[in-house]
Amino acid sequence: MFTGHLVLSEWWLFRHDPELLKERLTTASNVPHWDQLIARGNRIVLLIFLATAALDAGRFGWSAMPTIVPAIGTAALVAAVGVIWSCAVANQFLSARSRIQIERGHTVVQHGPYRFVRHPLYAARVILITGAALTLGSWIALVPAALNAVLLVLRTSLEDRMLTTELPGYREYAGAARTA
Repeated sequence: MFTGHLVLSEWWLFRHDPELLKERLTTASNVPHWDQLIARGNRIVLLIFLATAALDAGRFGWSAMPTIVPAIGTAALVAAVGVIWSCAVANQFLSARSRIQIERGHTVVQHGPYRFVRHPLYAARVILITGAALTLGSWIALVPAALNAVLLVLRTSLEDRMLTTELPGYREYAGAARTA
């Protein structure tokens, strides 16, 4: 399911927003060091997650789950992918890295899911990996999923600071989101 999501995402970007696809496939020079470290940490946690889920649910069966739990996980996974897609449609600056895209005329995005949440992609990613652990039938995989969530909360906080200080209009957007 996840591979299908990735393939369809790349195909959609190729057809509808090749400039964003190019942005997502390259690493710009103005990516903050903290973002590079968090991205590295996320890759490590993802490998731990996959290994844990495979050993637990696939090989040893350490977790015993009622049948309804993987169904709930699958529903969460599908919902998260839907939010991720809506983020991609709404945000033409949805880069894989935290940075201000000056060369692309970066502006504040306030429509789509960004009307409700400042960082809907990160929220969806937390739901996605949690849902994946449940879909795979692994309670133990929730541990690396929680580590992933901690890294995403840290990234959100640091990115929010960067956007507040460097992206014109973001401070007002963030203030309006708090009062809404």
